[in-house]
Amino acid sequence: MTVTVAAQVEQGVPGATRDILSGGLFAMATHVRPDDQVCLTAHALLVWIGEHRHVARGELREVYISDPRQTAPDQLVTHVMVRIEESR
Repeated sequence: MTVTVAAQVEQGVPGATRDILSGGLFAMATHVRPDDQVCLTAHALLVWIGEHRHVARGELREVYISDPRQTAPDQLVTHVMVRIEESR
């Protein structure tokens, strides 16, 4: 499995490559609970995409909004995103 991490950094990171994330139209769901349950939100988002006759394009993205060092596990906020094509 390939994992891509996007982060703002002051300097280059040894061994890392630079790339630009693709833009476009995204379906998004907000996950508020422990990160080990984010797969439930991802599944619900993919079901929603199918029910609304969208076509998923690209990888699933997780955007971590809360800092786990300062936020209780049951209050962590993560945006789950999938790039989509509009329904036909």
